[in-house]
Amino acid sequence: MKDKFLHPAEIIEILNLSKRAIMSLIRRNELKAYRFGSQIRIREDHFNEFLEKSKINGRE
Repeated sequence: MKDKFLHPAEIIEILNLSKRAIMSLIRRNELKAYRFGSQIRIREDHFNEFLEKSKINGRE
């Protein structure tokens, strides 16, 4: 299994949100993340799930 992991900076750029906002989503477990030592990474499929759950009224 070869999962692709995203750096929080990539999520920040994609969603145009602040680092504080992304870290808050992670702390509230709304966005699943992994810690590897001092590094935090988000699996791409978990990010995509987060996006799907964040849809309003099922619109894209």
